Amino acid sequence: MKVTVELLGGLHQIFTFGAKIVDVNVLEEAELGALVETLCLSLSSSFSNCSPSLADPVYRTSLARFVDCEHLQLTGEYKIIPGIMVLINDVDWELFDEEETVLHPNDVITFTSTLHGG
Repeated sequence: MKVTVELLGGLHQIFTFGAKIVDVNVLEEAELGALVETLCLSLSSSFSNCSPSLADPVYRTSLARFVDCEHLQLTGEYKIIPGIMVLINDVDWELFDEEETVLHPNDVITFTSTLHGG
């Protein structure tokens, strides 16, 4: 199933595809958390080491701009950090079930970093 991901506020710079808008294939009935994991795994593919660890400071710094590395290390779950606004079809994910929100074909998921330092 295809969903569209928009990466705004500089987030597109940390992912291998580098585009601000990208189509991503996820499983039918996938939850938003699975999409976040897919995005993070695409980030890991940009490193020469096929499976970078959180001990790698460059990988950890890049990943930490999107997910909580300590939570990932402790639980294995990819949890979006505070400061990232997430919209599902232009509606705040807090009105849904956040990471547990079930995605539907052609949903548009927008991740916007509010941590721009400007």
